Amino acid sequence: MSRSELFRSRLVDGEYAAPERLPEVINSKEHPFNYNAFIAGDESYLIICSYREEMGTKSNNYYICFRDQRDNWSNLLYMGDEINSAGNENSPYVTRDGKYFFFSSSRKVNEERLYDGVGWFIRPTAFGDKRISRRELEALYNRPGNGNQDIYWVDTTVIERLRQQATW
Repeated sequence: MSRSELFRSRLVDGEYAAPERLPEVINSKEHPFNYNAFIAGDESYLIICSYREEMGTKSNNYYICFRDQRDNWSNLLYMGDEINSAGNENSPYVTRDGKYFFFSSSRKVNEERLYDGVGWFIRPTAFGDKRISRRELEALYNRPGNGNQDIYWVDTTVIERLRQQATW
């Protein structure tokens, strides 16, 4: 089985040191697929995308862990349903001023299913047997929340709430 692990390289005396694997709490053997990490500018937290079935989802979701002054990392926390969905999440980013969290998600509005598992268009049940025009089909395909990747944002109070729940 292939793995996708996260590493860091410390800046020491103006030079980057050899990469070091982040600890087991982040790169566990049980969860070999961690990717698209975002590290806070002050290095106090790390947001990752990961597939973790025990959280009740069958998709990639966002998790966060916090780092203390002694370089200890907290347990990973599921970022909640405000951020995660039944779709796949990836590409986390927090603005430089720390106010907004941008993320990409393939969530579906009202979980309306427009595509089957391999990308073929499925007629939404609201259309019944009615034929739809090409223009209607393009409007469905191009709207946000249709199961394709879209970019969303929230303020970072969600991160601060999770910081209060962190355990080491």
